[in-house]
Amino acid sequence: MSYAEVADSARELASYLIERGISDGNRIALLSGSRPEWCIGFFAALGAGGVVVPLDIKLSVDELIPIVGDAHPRVLLIADDLETTAGQLVAAHPWIEEVIVLGEIGRTYASYHTLEADRLHQIAAFLDAGTEPFQ
Repeated sequence: MSYAEVADSARELASYLIERGISDGNRIALLSGSRPEWCIGFFAALGAGGVVVPLDIKLSVDELIPIVGDAHPRVLLIADDLETTAGQLVAAHPWIEEVIVLGEIGRTYASYHTLEADRLHQIAAFLDAGTEPFQ
């Protein structure tokens, strides 16, 4: 992926964030490893006028919960392999309005989709029951 393609993908995601109601000063938490989607999410959040709250994937959910609570982000951008963590964060902070999953990069653009509230509640229910939702 070239720098131009990263920039194009970031602009596309920034437009999506703006369509979803993100405006100047809204906090957007970003939870992803060191991969191109992180860069796309970072620059997209800035392009939409948001304030990026980068989260360390090496932290446990118990460590992330107070950080997210202090930051109070409106949106959570996550890597596609972190849906379980997103479910736990939203269960602890139901005021998070939207979780956007950054998918693998296709030919030109990174894919992304909104994680539906029903899916987040399903993940939280599995976790409350003490089981993993993706077994």
